Amino acid sequence: MPDVIYEMSRKKLGVAAVVADGKLVGIVSDGDLRRPPEHRGKDALDLTAEESMTRDPKTIGPQEFAATALAIMEEKKNYPR
Repeated sequence: MPDVIYEMSRKKLGVAAVVADGKLVGIVSDGDLRRPPEHRGKDALDLTAEESMTRDPKTIGPQEFAATALAIMEEKKNYPR
């Protein structure tokens, strides 16, 4: 987890991609990093990216407009994971 936090901070992003064999398999958001301490206390930093990530994140193709991504995010924001 320290490596994930480092990369997110270094790149000034609120998310880190988790890639396996060249394929996006999940994302770790800043929210994912904030939530574990509620349940695991100090052990939260011992979690792996795989244990903390959101699996199979929603994506759009490179030809899509940002407005499409925003519409999907607005539509999904109230749904549980």
